[in-house]
Amino acid sequence: MARTRPVEPDADPDKKKRKEQLRKAAAKYYEGHKEQIAQVRLHKLIDDHKSVSQLALDKHAPELANYDKVIKLQLDKELESLAAKNLAKYGGKKNRTAASNGKVTLDELLDGLRDNVENQGTRNIQIRNWGKIAVYCNLDLNDITKGLLDVAKVEKQLLDGMIKSGLKTRNPKDLLNTIAYPCMDKPGRHFNQTYCDNLADVIATYLERMKFWLKENTTEVRDKTETEEVIDWKILQKAEKTIAKKFPNSQNHLIVALYIELPIRDDFGEVKIINGDPPKDKKNYWDIDSSTFYLRKYKTATKYGPKKYKMSKKLNNIIKHLHDEDDRDYIIVKESGGIYTGGKLGSKNISDAFDEGGVKGVSVNIIRHSRVANLLNNPKSTNSQKQDLADRMLHDIATQQFIYTRKAVDD
Repeated sequence: MARTRPVEPDADPDKKKRKEQLRKAAAKYYEGHKEQIAQVRLHKLIDDHKSVSQLALDKHAPELANYDKVIKLQLDKELESLAAKNLAKYGGKKNRTAASNGKVTLDELLDGLRDNVENQGTRNIQIRNWGKIAVYCNLDLNDITKGLLDVAKVEKQLLDGMIKSGLKTRNPKDLLNTIAYPCMDKPGRHFNQTYCDNLADVIATYLERMKFWLKENTTEVRDKTETEEVIDWKILQKAEKTIAKKFPNSQNHLIVALYIELPIRDDFGEVKIINGDPPKDKKNYWDIDSSTFYLRKYKTATKYGPKKYKMSKKLNNIIKHLHDEDDRDYIIVKESGGIYTGGKLGSKNISDAFDEGGVKGVSVNIIRHSRVANLLNNPKSTNSQKQDLADRMLHDIATQQFIYTRKAVDD
């Protein structure tokens, strides 16, 4: 007698339905965000110093993904796999394409930036900007200057690309600056003479358009200054008191307390703890013996130079507690114990810290705007106090007056 195979019960129909709904929703989402996903992938590869010869293919990765089979959580793996295949095909830095016959490759230009631009923050911004320019202008990666000769066309492509990408800003000043950057008459530039020779007739026009958009941006910011309201400084101060009671000596307590005492930009992510005087380099340090913060690596360091801040005993005690607790080498570390390479905590970590203090949606800009508004809206504030705050916040009085001033609100 023939043996019959047992019939397996049907899979849970509700589970299959939910999976199908998820698949369709994910497919729809990625179909509508292909360009953004591609650009994120592009920027990551460039940030990781991978060869960009492969990116002509990689920027189309979302379109190559099989939406009928890939759900949202799997798509990243699919893109990673595609990128890995492209890297295997084209190779890394040692196999970069060299320029010939007066051509300049994007690989060459990025290598020049990495080797000649000393400030890491500036270097990273320029490299990321080139990722955007390459996509928005559909540049030939083996002959980039050919696609940059028509300034008006490039400007329109940059604006269209920013709009399609859903970026909040609609101002191409930074991207125009990046195109002109290698040919500016400043130290560390002119690292690729072929690039500058090829664009010699249009660099001045790029600089003119950059200045135009810079003026437009300043006007927009000043208009915003007159109308936008920010969180009252007293509310942010209260957040520090709240988190000190709920989560005393925690890392989030430290983040909030740091920004209340010293509202600089996002520069607390790579500050090494030391005992005594710091080495003579361009890194940031915190001396727990004297409660002194040495800031050397920051956005406007070339303008204002190294800074030294005598900080409060309260802040120093929080850092000592955290250092004794987990033997950390830096004042703020990741959950894994690693450091924030590049010195940036990121907006989410800062927002989450203030959230624990009872104030939602706080960013570095909000903190800085609030601090300035608190001083400048006080009729008793003196010019000396305004200058002192500008010095601590690492900008000038004009920036304080026209960029950071806001009307304060308490609700």
